[in-house]
Amino acid sequence: MRRPEILATTVELVREHGLSNVRVIDVAGRAGTSPASVIYHFASKDQLFGQAVTKSLEAAAIELGCRESDLQEAAARVPVAIQSSNAGGAQ
Repeated sequence: MRRPEILATTVELVREHGLSNVRVIDVAGRAGTSPASVIYHFASKDQLFGQAVTKSLEAAAIELGCRESDLQEAAARVPVAIQSSNAGGAQ
């Protein structure tokens, strides 16, 4: 299992279930690999989900014809949104 395949699987699951409803074990199960393998390729759950959201934003921006500067601004906000989402889930 390679990194691009894991990332594509994560994007797919987030689109289907929403960011807060996807776990690393879900990604691993769909991708046919282990959670340890997912974390080997992505240092943390936040990194994995941050890259998945960024990839989704890039695809949507291209489809909508957004400016590059808008995409960069949105991508810069992804890590903060991921951390806020995780903090809210822990309460």
